[in-house]
Amino acid sequence: MIEILESVEPTSDLISLCRAIRKKGYTIALDDFVSSPQFEPLADLAQLIKVDVRVTDKPEQKHLLEKYQPRGIALLAEKVKPTRNSSGRRATGYDYFQGYFFARPA
Repeated sequence: MIEILESVEPTSDLISLCRAIRKKGYTIALDDFVSSPQFEPLADLAQLIKVDVRVTDKPEQKHLLEKYQPRGIALLAEKVKPTRNSSGRRATGYDYFQGYFFARPA
């Protein structure tokens, strides 16, 4: 899996590179994703979108789920902490979860 960070500019060279590595069988993941027109070409190549649930408000999370899951892109809720909201994440539609809710390193 190749993870594209949110700080990376989606240039035509990057998009071409992602297209080539996806053809070779790699999975493309977009980290801390926020929907915007400039990132659509990368979203079209992604198989996984990671959403930081601490900083992405609920309406934006819903928008991301409704826009990208029907296109076959899995969504991962990242930075899930043990709070009263954590138990409802699956009900909101995320495919995967990551964070200290599950375990904290010793």
